[in-house]
Amino acid sequence: MRAVDVMTTPVIALTPAATVDEAIALMVGNGFTTLPVIGDDARLVGLVTETALGLSRFASGEEAVWSPVLGHAPTVAAIMSTPSPPVSADTELGELAAILVASRQRCLPVVADDHVVGMVSWRDLLRATLMSGGRAQGRHFSLRGLPGEGDGRRRGSVIATTNMGEDLS
Repeated sequence: MRAVDVMTTPVIALTPAATVDEAIALMVGNGFTTLPVIGDDARLVGLVTETALGLSRFASGEEAVWSPVLGHAPTVAAIMSTPSPPVSADTELGELAAILVASRQRCLPVVADDHVVGMVSWRDLLRATLMSGGRAQGRHFSLRGLPGEGDGRRRGSVIATTNMGEDLS
């Protein structure tokens, strides 16, 4: 599988001039954790994350980006981060996962001709793993071998089931 097979589309993006309030409304209203920020030429210039929005709203002291005393919210330009290099639609899932691990980001922009055409998140990769029967890039992911298995004890709240509700433990 490739990025094009799992990415979220259509892309909802912000401009650097958007307010933090607009970013919060878009993010919460659409269930995203990261939004791309695009310039006047529609090219990717940054990312706004849920964490950055939370810090802009609730942090105090040196971490504060915004203060109610100032009477205005900052723009997205003040809190956006520079994204790791974007990926192409042909990037394989294994490579996407490696980039997410290395960058410690929750999602990556997918670009074509320098324009954002989709977003790929950990949730997209996890969904693809489930849809492929636990197989991704030739690896098999299994719930077998969990602590406590085979010794008559159950640890945690993990119950392995199929879509039909058949217990696999």
